[in-house]
Amino acid sequence: MASDNSKLSVITLGGKGSSLSSSSLYAVATGFASLRLDSSALDRLSPASPPFQSQFPIPKTLAHLELRAFLTVLLYKLLRSDHSTLLPIRISEALNKFKNSQLDELGLIELSEEEASLVEKLYPSGLFGVCAVLDHESAALSAVSDAVAALSCEAIKADVAAVFNSMDSGDGFSAKEEVGVASDMKVLLNGSKLVGKVEIDSVSKIAKVHGSLREIVKLVHSKTRIELNSKDLGSDSGESLRNGFKLVLELGFEKEYEKFVHQVNVLLGMVWKIVAWEAMTGFIALEGVEWSEKSGSSVEVNGGVGGGNVKGDKKGEKKKKVLLGKGTSVIVQLIKDKLQGKAGDGIEKWVEDLLLFLDPKDREFDSLLKKLKEIVETNESRRLPKLPKGTRDFAKEQMTIRKRAFSIIEDVFERHGATALDTPAFELRETLMGKYGEDSKLVYDLADQIKLNHRKLLDGMLDICGVPPEKFRTICSSIDKLDKQPFEQIKKEMVEEKGLSVETADEIGTFVKERGQPLELLSKLKQQGSKFLGHNGSADALNDLEILFKALEVSKCIDKVVFDLSLARGLDYYTGVIFEAVFKGGTQAPRATKTEVLVSILGDDLTQAAELVSELWNAKVKAEYFVNKRVMKHIDRARESRIPWMVIVGEREMNEGIVILKDIEAAKEDKIPRMDDLTQAAELVSELWNAKVKAEYFVNKRVMKHIDRARESRIPWMVIVGEREMNEGIVILKDIEAAKEDKIPRSSLVEELKRRLNP
Repeated sequence: MASDNSKLSVITLGGKGSSLSSSSLYAVATGFASLRLDSSALDRLSPASPPFQSQFPIPKTLAHLELRAFLTVLLYKLLRSDHSTLLPIRISEALNKFKNSQLDELGLIELSEEEASLVEKLYPSGLFGVCAVLDHESAALSAVSDAVAALSCEAIKADVAAVFNSMDSGDGFSAKEEVGVASDMKVLLNGSKLVGKVEIDSVSKIAKVHGSLREIVKLVHSKTRIELNSKDLGSDSGESLRNGFKLVLELGFEKEYEKFVHQVNVLLGMVWKIVAWEAMTGFIALEGVEWSEKSGSSVEVNGGVGGGNVKGDKKGEKKKKVLLGKGTSVIVQLIKDKLQGKAGDGIEKWVEDLLLFLDPKDREFDSLLKKLKEIVETNESRRLPKLPKGTRDFAKEQMTIRKRAFSIIEDVFERHGATALDTPAFELRETLMGKYGEDSKLVYDLADQIKLNHRKLLDGMLDICGVPPEKFRTICSSIDKLDKQPFEQIKKEMVEEKGLSVETADEIGTFVKERGQPLELLSKLKQQGSKFLGHNGSADALNDLEILFKALEVSKCIDKVVFDLSLARGLDYYTGVIFEAVFKGGTQAPRATKTEVLVSILGDDLTQAAELVSELWNAKVKAEYFVNKRVMKHIDRARESRIPWMVIVGEREMNEGIVILKDIEAAKEDKIPRMDDLTQAAELVSELWNAKVKAEYFVNKRVMKHIDRARESRIPWMVIVGEREMNEGIVILKDIEAAKEDKIPRSSLVEELKRRLNP
């Protein structure tokens, strides 16, 4: 028990917005922290009425650590009550003196009738302090047990393939915590030359057993956190606590709550000792000979690494150096550092020191726990990757679905000038979300909708809301669940599990609910006074998105895109634009015609109608034309035939060099110029993409820059458009290899280029 006040941290209770966590409570219980009552809480306290014939109840069953935890919670609940008793001051003084006798003296305090009633009401809540001890120690046990299991696997040369097989299969049926255990074990054992030799049944169960422990630990933590800070001050009967222990009532603990929580902690202590002994055994099996040689004594390990007896007094026998895993080697070194200079003390002293090192009540334990977490968490970028989702075996119907989907994906990427990678560009949404449904529902049009966001905009948003930079990625992971869970559930996760304040979570909520048509939402985010414009990173992202959205608009595909601020990813390799293909479903009513665009000529110019509709046909767009002077005739025609889009051209539009693009369902229309610079490039390349021609565009005023780009990338053809070409309604088609070029009518570009590419 700590008593050096100069080294103590201070926990303040009773202030506005203050809360009590299991870790801070554990620090008080072990004496590593002292208590301070907030001045605002002290101002509310006043002496009670004359004493009543009742004394402060001290639980007799609880151990000293448990009793301190019990009293800390009772103190906290007293401060949160509407009563003004001075009891919190008496309890805090006793806890801060770190002496058992001081706690016993609390039992001599005489209570008023009001105080006695309040303490009786709050008494069951105090037992959640003992639960907090269990919460803190079990969380530490979860981390330590994985590391010790990794040491044991090396000591017995176990085949760990069965453990690693618990990695995420990508089908949505993997147990999350088992996958986490397997992933951490893989980091700890990465590079080890000892494992993989002996099949042992118990080793194959590590992921399942440790995964179950993680699930229980998280459940205990969530429940304890809520109860510690609950404003529900309990009832005289303790009915709420009885409900909480309903599952164990059958075991004979119906009313002996103190005994129950105490015995649970006793059992946890036994498990801790087992894990500590396992760590000691693994260390001796791996390093015992070397350490015994240093001491000049003999250490015998029965059933050691070699399966027989290993003795340290065989000085003539050179020990072969073994290569441990990158994680386990750090753990072994930590143990060596702990035992430094004690090689001659004998194995009994080693065991004593190591048991103390693995005792969560020891002051040095926190450094061990931080190191274990650091081994796993800081190796994210270096760790062996999980099995990529979608790499398991597929057959029959599933393979048919995948071939169809990926053929579309590959075709689109190649058409846009992308080069092949050895990793997937993206994955099916169902694979990511683990929701497959019926096989027939998997065959869908991949062009239904694209959700889009920008990582810099996300980071800027989180910074504006006050999220610490080190939590950006983990908060992004929470935000990304908004398409599956309501915001209140996400908010609870961000506050209770990831440590954000309620105010910060609420501010995030105001942003992530924003979604809509890209240019409209972009305009809203760039309004004067917008917080995004005052942040360098988010302002840069908005400028990038403006360029992208304008190009998408010109390419006539922005209607397929939704700008969604809730689209997020928690991985570091997402650094720019984030996008996700979404299947909107098959709920649309069938149309009598497959026509997608009605070319509407306001007048009688059949030549203009034929030219426009021909461009659309060449670009594989299903279109038809209609010539009539009355615009409502055109709109009625589109509505009756359920044609979603109209291209409207009248005398004014021809004079201005524009067309009107009308969305029938949304009743919106835009003027589309016929165009220059980036806009012209986007329009041209879009026509080529739609015609299944692999193309990319480049904007620069110097023609040699274009030619150099084509030569370096070994692109055989160039389509060159300058101001003169736009005025004349032509393009220049250049054969790079033959160094020849021809003037081609703008309207014939797609047809002529396809002819030359496929002679």
